[in-house]
Amino acid sequence: MREFEINIEALSPDVTLVSVAGWLDAHTFESMEKAIANLFKEGRVRLAVDLGNVEYISSAGAGVFIGTLTSGRAKGGDIVLMNPTSSVREVFDMLGLSQVFKFAYTPQEAVALLTRKPSGNLAPRKTRKNPKRAARKSAKSKRAARRR
Repeated sequence: MREFEINIEALSPDVTLVSVAGWLDAHTFESMEKAIANLFKEGRVRLAVDLGNVEYISSAGAGVFIGTLTSGRAKGGDIVLMNPTSSVREVFDMLGLSQVFKFAYTPQEAVALLTRKPSGNLAPRKTRKNPKRAARKSAKSKRAARRR
């Protein structure tokens, strides 16, 4: 079993690489939380987390990333998970988290995902009223008014 290790370096002026190795579980997740909390205090809120050397991750370890995603986005940042091993990816799949997180396989891909500006088509869509439904509601209202 490899000793738990966290290394931090800048990928770009806006993106920080957090490389993790070993087991991320109930015994080590607090170290991961502290490292990320310190990054957030420094204003480093766009994180690429390299999981390529993580041998095992528990639900407690995966939970660190859920909290990171929430608090990072609240601060205008985001998180991308990089190079998950098959066993780590399986845990994310089983927990339903693969649909929540973005995954990258190169540092360049992670930087691109984390620095991409939202396009205009991501704005909330205005909902159009269904004309048939509106007509039915109108007719229903008229009938109710006549009964009174």
